[in-house]
Amino acid sequence: MTKKISAAIAVILLIGFIIFNILGQGQEFTRTFFYMGTVIDVTVYDVQDDQILNDVSDLILKYDNMFSRNIKSSEISQLNEKGSLEVSDESIKLIESSQYYGDLSQGYFDITVNPIVELWGIGNENARVPSHEEIEEVLDLVDYKKIETVDNKVHLNGTSIDLGGIAKGFIADEIVNLLKTNGIEKALINLGGNVYALGSSSTGQDWNIGIRTPSYNESGVLLKVMLQDKSVVTSGVYERYIEEEGQIYHHIFNPFTGYPMDNDLLSVTVISDQSIDGDALSTALFNLGKDQAFQIGHQLGIQLIVVTQDKSVYISESLKDKIELYDTTYQLKEVDLN
Repeated sequence: MTKKISAAIAVILLIGFIIFNILGQGQEFTRTFFYMGTVIDVTVYDVQDDQILNDVSDLILKYDNMFSRNIKSSEISQLNEKGSLEVSDESIKLIESSQYYGDLSQGYFDITVNPIVELWGIGNENARVPSHEEIEEVLDLVDYKKIETVDNKVHLNGTSIDLGGIAKGFIADEIVNLLKTNGIEKALINLGGNVYALGSSSTGQDWNIGIRTPSYNESGVLLKVMLQDKSVVTSGVYERYIEEEGQIYHHIFNPFTGYPMDNDLLSVTVISDQSIDGDALSTALFNLGKDQAFQIGHQLGIQLIVVTQDKSVYISESLKDKIELYDTTYQLKEVDLN
């Protein structure tokens, strides 16, 4: 089997975004971390020193040690091992938020997909294509409705969970709250592709966030979107995948089949006020497909960029003056549900 696994690297474009803004003349500090299995870049502007970045590092490490299913001592690992556990307020919030998004997406966002994630192993050196029989054996374990929470006690009832589809969004929002509490009005946070643009850019204008061309073989810029005080999260088939006998298998799983979601989408980008919403919804809406994605997006007041296999780029109508298409092999199309 030939494996092609995209790694987390310190080039924002390859993760899904590129920042076009040229840094201004004000004082800014940037720190790069490697937590949660990915490269994280945080830049703060108009500050006197970089002490706040130490606090940011401590906050990310705290939550990585709380939510990671790859750290054996984490709350989530311990919960998966024991089946029932009293957990922190933060873990309860993530689990209950995940259940909300499960209901909203008719089950297409499901944190109990963990047995499927572990079976395929996409993103690590043991990645493989499991047999149909292996998938069927664990598929009955996938059902977020089995999870019960009573105060801070969680009962998994035979399931196991993976918060990877929502945790980075929660952490990004917590970083924003920390920065605001410390009087920082301008910052750029990139948690391995979960980008939050706080305030205006260093030049006083909108941030220009580039969205990657959703291709396995290219790493060019598809378009740029201009915004401020917004979260931008993309889920795409190119992020992590394996290839076997000419067939590519990506990491966005259909929780009802145990296989990578097979539809006509290449990527979904969610632009929202809260990163936790964008993180969960980018996966959920990818699985639901273009039409339902825009219907739900309209109901929730979020903006979407949906790229399909025929090289069409569908955007929320409200984004029409905020987007510049770079890759002219794609066609830009507005979706107006008003």
